Amino acid sequence: MNRMRVALQADEASLPQATHTGSTSPPSVPLPRGFLLQCLRSRSGVYDEALMVARNFLAFRRGAGWPLRLKAKDVMGGPLESGAHWILPGKDKEGRGMFVFNVGKIDIRKASLERYQQMGAYLVERFTRDEEMQRTGLVMIVNLASVPFGLYRTLVSLKDAKRGIRMWQD
Repeated sequence: MNRMRVALQADEASLPQATHTGSTSPPSVPLPRGFLLQCLRSRSGVYDEALMVARNFLAFRRGAGWPLRLKAKDVMGGPLESGAHWILPGKDKEGRGMFVFNVGKIDIRKASLERYQQMGAYLVERFTRDEEMQRTGLVMIVNLASVPFGLYRTLVSLKDAKRGIRMWQD
């Protein structure tokens, strides 16, 4: 764990500090409690894979200007009440948790697409704080029912699409 922490601190020193809002991130923000252990569990204890997950997470959050740990207050309002994200009760046949993203429920009059993305990230963070979930994983179901044809051209900018891809990568 200490070796991973040192590697991440070295990475952090090389990351650009400017965020998308033009502000600067404070250097050496402490990692969320249990974060490195969570990365190790999610990769069955394989150090190099866990380090890759941690690096990608930190680089994404820094680049997007998001906090390292999202809080409920960060996602209150439109996305929370939209029904765009569901956590299903129970587990699939492999023992994984189930998370649904209802794309047709996105209403950019209530909140930006980035706020909906933050809501999804917040729920996944909450879901995966559970040790069993870190080991077994999570299934994300993308529900495209009720999505009008052409929605993506008007709803999703290139910046939104890139952020969406980066936030779910390993």
